Amino acid sequence: LIYKAITTWFMRIDSLKPNMLENNQQIHWVPEHLRDGRFGKGVESAPDWNISRNRYWGTPLPVWLCACGHRECVGGLGQLHALIGGGNVEKGKKIHAETARKVSDRLRTRSRAILEENGIDVSWAERLEEADISSVDLHRHVIDELPVTCPSCGGTEMARTPEVLDCWFESGSMPYAQGHYPFDNAEEFERGFPADFIAEGLDQTRGWFYTLTVLASALFGKEAFKNVVVNGIILSEEGKKLSKRLRNYTPPEEILDKLGADSLRLFLINSPAVKAEDLRFSERGVTEMSRAVLLPFWNAYSFFVTYANVDQWQPDPNAEPRSDNELDRWIISLLNHTVAQVNSEMERYNLYRVVPLLVEFIDNLTNWYIRRSRRRFWKSENDADKGNAYGTLYHVLVEFAKVMAPALPFLTEAIYRNLVVGRREDAPASVHLCAYPEADRKRMMPALETKMRLVRQAVTMGRALRSRFNIKTRQPLSEMTVVIRNAERRNLVAETASLIAEELNVKNVTFSDNEDSLVSISAKPNYRRLGRVYGSGMKEAAKEIEAFSQAEIRGLESGETRTIKGHNIGFEDIELRRERREGIEVETEGEITVALSTEITDELRAEGHAREFVNRVQNLRKKRELDVTDRISIVCACDDTLKRALETHVGYVRSETLATDVLWQEREGAESVDINGLPARIQIERIN
Repeated sequence: LIYKAITTWFMRIDSLKPNMLENNQQIHWVPEHLRDGRFGKGVESAPDWNISRNRYWGTPLPVWLCACGHRECVGGLGQLHALIGGGNVEKGKKIHAETARKVSDRLRTRSRAILEENGIDVSWAERLEEADISSVDLHRHVIDELPVTCPSCGGTEMARTPEVLDCWFESGSMPYAQGHYPFDNAEEFERGFPADFIAEGLDQTRGWFYTLTVLASALFGKEAFKNVVVNGIILSEEGKKLSKRLRNYTPPEEILDKLGADSLRLFLINSPAVKAEDLRFSERGVTEMSRAVLLPFWNAYSFFVTYANVDQWQPDPNAEPRSDNELDRWIISLLNHTVAQVNSEMERYNLYRVVPLLVEFIDNLTNWYIRRSRRRFWKSENDADKGNAYGTLYHVLVEFAKVMAPALPFLTEAIYRNLVVGRREDAPASVHLCAYPEADRKRMMPALETKMRLVRQAVTMGRALRSRFNIKTRQPLSEMTVVIRNAERRNLVAETASLIAEELNVKNVTFSDNEDSLVSISAKPNYRRLGRVYGSGMKEAAKEIEAFSQAEIRGLESGETRTIKGHNIGFEDIELRRERREGIEVETEGEITVALSTEITDELRAEGHAREFVNRVQNLRKKRELDVTDRISIVCACDDTLKRALETHVGYVRSETLATDVLWQEREGAESVDINGLPARIQIERIN
């Protein structure tokens, strides 16, 4: 490479900067910091723009020079033809066409000779000879031979400056050039400018985003686009640039074949790349997204279809789901709340905030609504409650498929077509032809959502305690205490005591507003807030804060303030430390504290054996691929300890497994299982 100074053409930028910076403030950038950061600073420091390139191929720079000193910048084909024809546009068109034909004939002849000399097939050249030569060929090999007369001195032929335009000048001209504005489509262009939305990579803050902004300011004094999503760069798992030579990435077609387009699409939408950050791509991340979203959603759909087919349930195409069941009302409320949030974030182009909302809803749908509603679908009688469960789940699956459609186009299409197409006469043929859902705010119940959120939180904390002490959920425990100081929230959760007891498999759930009997509470400073207040005196202030009594801490929690070293502090200025009291196992998160009794009596242990036994029988049902409605007979051989436990709870065993009877004998072909360390041999037989 040889570097040297050359004469070139520039576009003056300094005079445009104030308008460019003003227009930039009208643009919604995602992420927002780019507006005044990388892009804004780039505009502030931008030099004049070198718009010419010394190349052969490209758009000829439309400036003609005359020996008399006159320069003519041609603004369109009509003006060019007028200059060629001495003011006569039609004459100029003919000259342009004749010149293009002569140049093309010369090129054809030369190309054909070269091909023949080298023994290459010339049939394609013969086809070129038959082609029509346009009178608007604007490439430089034609343009530079056009006779352009100087309009200033009148008799001198002008020569075009030899450079071509920087290709980024053409990219920045895209909004106008794509519609041949201003010569055609003026009204259409003006209706659609500035663009509602564009998207490109982070590097375009000094490329396309910049050139669009420069030309929009120069031509119209306004921004070229209203919203822009800036994506980051995709790197290898090790953080290196993707390279075909190094093969440091999984080929996309392999990921599509193995995990599907939906998984890859959702992974990218949920990645740092949509926040203009670098993404270290890994196949493992795509797999995790499939497990977190696609599989649970498909499982929810499969659950519904399985039981709907068994009961031959059909949706009422004109009915909105109406139910008095609290779970039904909650999931409908949560669906509408999610729809409202997704629409809000999408309208602000915050794609990275959408997927977490979808994941959270799927978790609530599968791990709470369907789990808590299973018995409603299982029961044999087709009563109103069962119909409400079907109607609610059907509505949720169809509407949520529409919500998910932009993110999971293939999965949602399959679900929608099976659930809707052919069942509703007026239904669009594709989920992608449906109007995007809007929230029905009349069906949103914030108090009920808060209630279920707190209940789920309490249950999750109870499970964490079980896990900490290695106690399976199938092992019943005697008691759990839930502490919530806020009376209104505590009363909400207390209404679901039986639900919490069932979820955590405890016999009794009590509620309290005082955690003092469960944990010892002390205070420590919130250093992030108080560090700048006390400065070098922070150490002495911390001693006083850490000496607060529980009564003083409760006072701060209720809204009081205390003066420490000349400054008033409130509850937000301290952090709480909780230590469990002797003999009590507790878990605290936010406003909830739970305590769980972990003592297992002989009676509780026997019931735990029965629940484990039911689990083993259900696994055998799956292994035998029995239908969910098939009745069975159970044959079991075990020791007396396990037998006594199972006989005590035989009614529970039979109802949970759809068993007509349980026989205590050894059978050939029985399967060996372990029930909490006790051996047993089980065989099941389907009852015809």
